[in-house]
Amino acid sequence: MHKYILLLALLAQGSFVSAQDTLKMMSYNILNYPQPGDTRDADFQTIMQAVQPDLLIAQEVATLDGADVLLNNALNTNGVSSYQRAPLMNDNGGWFGNMLFYNSDKLVLKNQTDIFVYPRDITHYEMYYNDPQLGCHEDTVFLNVFALHLKASDGASNAEIREDAISTLIAYLDAAPNLENVMIGGDFNFYSDNGDGGEPGYDLLKDQGNTHLMEDVVPGWIRSNYDYRDLYTQSTRSHDDPGNWEGVPGGLDDRFDMILFADEIMSGVGEVTVLPETYEVYGNDGYHYNTSLIDASVSVPGGGLNAEVSDEIALALFEMSDHLPVVTELKIDPVGACDLRLSVNALLQGVYDGAGAMKADLDELNLIPALQPFSAAPWNYSGTETYVVNATDPLVDWVLVEIYEKSDTSWVTSKACMLLEDGSVVDMASSSILTFEDVPLSEYFVALRSRNHLAVMSTLAQSFDAGVLLYDFSLAGQSQGNVCIADGLDYLIPAGDFNANGVMEFMDHGLYMADPSNIYNYIATDVNMDGLVTVADFNWYKSNWTSSTVSKLRY
Repeated sequence: MHKYILLLALLAQGSFVSAQDTLKMMSYNILNYPQPGDTRDADFQTIMQAVQPDLLIAQEVATLDGADVLLNNALNTNGVSSYQRAPLMNDNGGWFGNMLFYNSDKLVLKNQTDIFVYPRDITHYEMYYNDPQLGCHEDTVFLNVFALHLKASDGASNAEIREDAISTLIAYLDAAPNLENVMIGGDFNFYSDNGDGGEPGYDLLKDQGNTHLMEDVVPGWIRSNYDYRDLYTQSTRSHDDPGNWEGVPGGLDDRFDMILFADEIMSGVGEVTVLPETYEVYGNDGYHYNTSLIDASVSVPGGGLNAEVSDEIALALFEMSDHLPVVTELKIDPVGACDLRLSVNALLQGVYDGAGAMKADLDELNLIPALQPFSAAPWNYSGTETYVVNATDPLVDWVLVEIYEKSDTSWVTSKACMLLEDGSVVDMASSSILTFEDVPLSEYFVALRSRNHLAVMSTLAQSFDAGVLLYDFSLAGQSQGNVCIADGLDYLIPAGDFNANGVMEFMDHGLYMADPSNIYNYIATDVNMDGLVTVADFNWYKSNWTSSTVSKLRY
């Protein structure tokens, strides 16, 4: 007898990396909300349902009651209940402050600090990712989100006030060098990035000497310039379309709202990465430069008010605020691997010995190939698992173990392994614990394929946790569709699917008839795996004629 240690030269085909997640982040100046008689919660709801942010920093929130109206009437509606808000803190006595709304399914607010600056405080929100796979990651991911609303208006004196506020923020950041994943969003009221020193606060924020180097996703812009029209966030109103709620007119020609990220987020070297292609001024279609967002005289491709959003959303954006929101997506990639671990048992009918085990004649005859045999059709599996001889446990044959999603039974990953005489399936170092790396712990169907027996799938999706899931196809009721056949107390995977397409039919008969007396070759029609193609193999096929596996596993 031989024992074989499987050496997996490559990991399983299609390694699944869903341990990653994404967060949608939004910054939005909501124009002194609420005001007397305010009805804009309906507009806010329209916008939020379209964007569905996970993290929203809002400026110009006047009251806590107003924040609750937005939370309860606009965010937690239509079956959604996961949004929470931060406290409203405004220690400097200004007439409105910052507010954080967040999806508690994905994020947790750990702490909040107000940084006193004139004329409105900067708020530091310490957050962490609500990691569903925390048990197999080294730690969760922390986010340090800063929300601000700097001094408005052009001119050197106002630029100096903005610079003073940024100086205070930089000092706060420099005193906390270990802060991770810093991002700063809000209404900066910066007028340009033309390198002439006209906005020293912006230059200071991006200074290379800062402990936390901040970067703009789209640097090198100036105001009131057609070439940069896609970046402008104010104003959605014009003198011809002034709107309500005391918004500023003037048309879209200023980039006051933005989100800046620490360089490690921009470079993608850490656990959080901004996806630059997702950064946008929501609702700015590039056709409304220096005019209102709903200017009916603007010719928009396809008709309507806006080339990017529906008329309903364009009207809601116009009514909600004189600013447009900035939206982007972040990729969250926690450190550490989540490995799905599984032990599988199965018995093949063609080699069953009648006493709870299987015969290992192919092993005795040294006919089992070193390289996994599933690279050809119909499997087309690209893994390159191989083995070398080492000691004593008998092998029956190669098998392919597969994982499928619970929700739609879509394929997740596969691994070529060895089936042993006692029905256990082994991979590395002859371990019966099969490890599928970076597959999130969740609920999946388990499937097993062989060269010439029907493929089988677990009756129900199995719930994987940090331990090892045991699944035994040789027990009653464990194959979906009751594919396995009872033989005493054991349930066997039916023999005779020579072409492995999942259905036993005339094409299998044709394969057998093409070479009914082949000897001492590794061939699919040798279904009892004794090294000989004989009438005994045909009889297994004949006894299972018209049998088939579940439709998902058919080729």
